[in-house]
Amino acid sequence: EDAGYPHLYELRLDHSDEILMSAQREDEQCPCRIFARKSDLERSEHSEDYLGCVTPNFWGTLFTLYDAGADMEALSKDAEWLRGLPLRPREVVMKIGYETNVFGDSPRKVSVDFVRHKERPSMGNLKPRWDKKLNSYALPFFGRVKKASAKNFQLVVNGDQNTIFLMFGKISKDVFCLDFRGPIAPLEAF
Repeated sequence: EDAGYPHLYELRLDHSDEILMSAQREDEQCPCRIFARKSDLERSEHSEDYLGCVTPNFWGTLFTLYDAGADMEALSKDAEWLRGLPLRPREVVMKIGYETNVFGDSPRKVSVDFVRHKERPSMGNLKPRWDKKLNSYALPFFGRVKKASAKNFQLVVNGDQNTIFLMFGKISKDVFCLDFRGPIAPLEAF
């Protein structure tokens, strides 16, 4: 939870601790680049392990996940000679929005819009309920989450708490669990 950069993230298998994906973010307004396996600070968008990136808007309330295609707009500005190369343009995979909560008196709302060919499935976070015993908002994590955190959330469709597609919650300092199922892919969950 240190604000120093770069930030490094890893997605590990629960039972073997094998690293499936890693990500790195250089600063607040830089894209977070996602790679297969362990991240190396020398990796770039041109490596074979590059999977995509997440870019924030200026306010940090909307994040866009792109696949591993080339950012044609940025490339054409930097090097006009690249226009003739057979590069695949990057495509939007999904958008994640956070509703601003100026007063901080209630949990923030998360919305996720997937882009899959002609389909555009959408999910939102399950609204936490006030727990009188804990004197805070809480969600049922079925024993997976150990710590209270503003980052804990669950994604559902149409607020149906019986059909949770993704759970993200704090286990210990700088360690979170991420449980997900189809139709969410590992890159989308991470």
